[in-house]
This record gives sequence, C-alpha cells and structure tokens, in this order.
Amino acid sequence: MSTTTLTPSLLPKERLATALDAPVSQVREWMHRGVIRPVERTKGNAGAALFGRDDLNLGAVLRALQDVLGEKSPLPFELAPQIRSMLSEWARWNELPREPLPILITRDNVAMLVLVHPRVIADVVRRLRDVA
Repeated sequence: MSTTTLTPSLLPKERLATALDAPVSQVREWMHRGVIRPVERTKGNAGAALFGRDDLNLGAVLRALQDVLGEKSPLPFELAPQIRSMLSEWARWNELPREPLPILITRDNVAMLVLVHPRVIADVVRRLRDVA
C-alpha cells in the first residue's frame, strides 16, 4: 500500500503564508500570539522558523474562520487550542479530509455551529503545489 504526502513536513514562514494565502505579517502575529509554534529553527544567524503540518492545517482553519467572523475577531484565536486538538483526526498528513470539521462556538446563551469544509485543506495543498 502506498501513501501520498500532501504537504512537506516543514515549511518556513514565507511558504506557510503563501500556502495560507496570508501575508507574512499575519503569520508573524500568530507566532507572537503563540497560536502557531515553530517546530524547528534553521541553523545560522537568522534562525528561520519552520512550521509543521499541524500549524499549516490550523492556519487554514483560522483563515476560514476569519473569513466568516472577520479578521479582527478574537474568536479564532480563542478557539485555536480546541481546533488544534481536533485537527489530527480531521486532516491527516497523507489524505484530504472527507467530512466538514464541526466547530461549536458558545458565548453566554448563544451557540453557533461552524462547519469547515474539507476544501479548505485542499486549497492549501493546491497552493503549495502551485509554488513548488
């Protein structure tokens, strides 16, 4: 049985930004907020941050939530730990998700269900292949 790798194991922040269709400054902001965390740093003076697939997938879902909730909304960042824990089962390294990712958002007496379409990850994989 063969497997297909959809994305590279490690991405520098510039390539992560390209894959997410986000400015590098947004990736830096997410890094400073602790939402995404480099899994490794390159050797040398600059010590460039390298991000793994989990951060790529998390970034894709955060971007999708920002499209719905607005770029200035704090909710995607508040939900990031919950989303991160859900991603390993939803977006595997060697296959695209098959079902939408359900995210339940509750505030006071209101609940909202957001379904993140698998196309979110497919679009990231396509952008990575386009720049490869």
